[in-house]
Amino acid sequence: MNIWECLLIVIGLSLNVFLVSEYEGTMLKQVNMKKLLGVCGIFFLWQIASISAGYLITLVPFFQRSASADLKKMCYVIAAIILLIIAGYMLRRAWMREVIVERQAEIKFKRICLEAAVIAFFTFIAGIGCGFLGVRMIRICAILACATVLAVISGIYLGYHQGCLGRKQLYGVGGIIFLIVGVDIFVRCL
Repeated sequence: MNIWECLLIVIGLSLNVFLVSEYEGTMLKQVNMKKLLGVCGIFFLWQIASISAGYLITLVPFFQRSASADLKKMCYVIAAIILLIIAGYMLRRAWMREVIVERQAEIKFKRICLEAAVIAFFTFIAGIGCGFLGVRMIRICAILACATVLAVISGIYLGYHQGCLGRKQLYGVGGIIFLIVGVDIFVRCL
């Protein structure tokens, strides 16, 4: 897997984080820097832990000891299917009619942790895909860490100032990104 595919996967994952942050930003009376850093920390930890856990599953001795070309091809197919599932989820969210309720409130860290955990599930699945594709864990974690912090900060500020504009389009873009990477991997391994 090359650096461009890694970047596309991270961009797709970061769009989820951005959209949740944007929604949180629409509800704020004012942006509190301390709480903003707390939200960054929560998403950062969930994203890095989940992609690492997904990646580590692929280090099971069964996958490491086998040099079979058929097993490697099967792993690539599994990775492609995983990415296509994430693409399907994001494209479904793009076409759903979703009501956005804007209200004045404070950041609730319990709600943020729950939202981060839901997003982390997809990051975990993408970590499995990255592991099967042979991506270096340090590379993907470093890129994801930077993208997550940037997505949280920009999402909260954009949501605070403009609301949830372009939400459907961003889910669509994320879905298309995962679709492209998944199809690319399918084509290369067949």
